[in-house]
Amino acid sequence: MNKKINRNDPCHCGSGRKYKYCHLGADKKRILKTELTCDHCNTNIDVDLTSSYIGKLQISDIPMMNFCKDEGFYMFRAMSVYNYLELMKKLENNSLTKKDFYDNYKEFLTQEDCMALLGNFCNEMEAFQSRQAILSDTIGAHFNNEFTLSIPIFFILIEGILRQLWGIPDKDNFQPKFIKDTWNARLLFNMEDRIGFLNGYINSLYEGGKESAVFSRNTVLHGINKEYYTEENSWSLLLLLCEIGYIKMLEKQTVPFTFEKVTGGIKMTLPDL
Repeated sequence: MNKKINRNDPCHCGSGRKYKYCHLGADKKRILKTELTCDHCNTNIDVDLTSSYIGKLQISDIPMMNFCKDEGFYMFRAMSVYNYLELMKKLENNSLTKKDFYDNYKEFLTQEDCMALLGNFCNEMEAFQSRQAILSDTIGAHFNNEFTLSIPIFFILIEGILRQLWGIPDKDNFQPKFIKDTWNARLLFNMEDRIGFLNGYINSLYEGGKESAVFSRNTVLHGINKEYYTEENSWSLLLLLCEIGYIKMLEKQTVPFTFEKVTGGIKMTLPDL
């Protein structure tokens, strides 16, 4: 490809789909940042892993995540591999809908599953443990279809948990702070992709200045949006809560690789697990 392809252009493969829904992810460079510098020119030493086994093994979710972003939501991980592949087929034949995702989420994640996840998060993170009773009651309200109750409390819980995890003082503005580079040194490039989309999604839910019909923290908690209490909206916040817990657990359970300069290249050392 000599000419730069824009995101909304037809894909170069001839599929007829937009580039962002097709090969944008596969064409993405996988560059490992070692934080080492060259002895001769003092520039940063990065390693291109695009064609490596590690790079090829991590099939990019970017086309699916782009679809979800364009439809106003985030691609949560709460689905089976089989259902994910079925959704990919629908994306390929241009029949994928937002409803397809939420049908899969509701089928995959039961109340029992949610309570088990909550228990794991509470065991590992004080930000969850200190809110366990409220979390449990709110999850119960969600599965009892009490969305007028579950949605406002989910908004409050998510902000409180993230403020505690990120150390954001109460008086400071709340902004998403998941760090993409955290995953680069762990060679988890798919997570690096996801974090950018997740930060954007959280920001869209919590930024101010939205019209009354928009589903967001301010329009709901300020009493402006009076039609917020849909099943889909409650699922979105429950899934976001689970996504946050999963990411912080994965961050605790993985460590970065270490790198050092050796004759003829870079030595990468596996972390102690």
